[in-house]
Amino acid sequence: MRRLPTKCRRLTENRVLLERLLVLNIEAEKADMAPSAIAEMVLSFFSGLCIERNLKSSKASSTRKIETFMTAIRSL
Repeated sequence: MRRLPTKCRRLTENRVLLERLLVLNIEAEKADMAPSAIAEMVLSFFSGLCIERNLKSSKASSTRKIETFMTAIRSL
């Protein structure tokens, strides 16, 4: 089995740290849903958004998607 390159492993480690920090912030908001589940959704959404932005989607489109997503997340 091949190991991931060092840069990829660091990226994974940073994502794990980011998820932990998101969970702490979400816990502070007293969400009804499990904070870890919300954090996973947030990370997945923003990963996809970054890919779209690198494919030259418009800033207005990204802003609208973020606003819609945040409205949905706040309801959890």
